[in-house]
Amino acid sequence: SSSYDPYDAYAGRSAGSHIPSRSLKVIRPLQYGDVESVAKAIKAGDAVILALASTPEALAKRVLDFSFDVASALDASVDCVSAKVFAITRNGALTQAEKTNLKNQGIL
Repeated sequence: SSSYDPYDAYAGRSAGSHIPSRSLKVIRPLQYGDVESVAKAIKAGDAVILALASTPEALAKRVLDFSFDVASALDASVDCVSAKVFAITRNGALTQAEKTNLKNQGIL
């Protein structure tokens, strides 16, 4: 199997690119301190799913404000993917496989 080697690419011996894998991090905030995990996951390159259905409305607004600021600072996008469910991603929107995974979990 041929894997991407950044040193070969640097030396001009390899073509292609590296697409880092990412995981889905579902966050259901119940207190404001839960937002720290949003920033950490986005910085790590993971897709963050904010499931706010069980979050009190005032807290949900604060969490969204923070999340929009983090997304802006880290060049990520925020999409409303369902009622009170937001996806924060870098390097592309949610894939069909990620959406299917969320549907199977009852999030979408």
